Amino acid sequence: MTDEHKAALAEGREQGRIVRRYLEAVADRAPADMEALEAGFIAVARPYSDRKGLSYAAWRAVGVKPRVLRAAGIARQ
Repeated sequence: MTDEHKAALAEGREQGRIVRRYLEAVADRAPADMEALEAGFIAVARPYSDRKGLSYAAWRAVGVKPRVLRAAGIARQ
């Protein structure tokens, strides 16, 4: 496995962790430092969505607010 491949896998795991923490907070309707979780989500949501094939509608279905998706660069299609 190349160093590039290892780095890509690590990046994917980190993005997944950030997305998971944010979605858990959304589902729990918990204010658990939501501002920081939201900022982290915004930073990784676009490449994560592209890699996983997730749409605007999919994110809305799990409770992500439209303003967060706009900030992340994920548009309605």
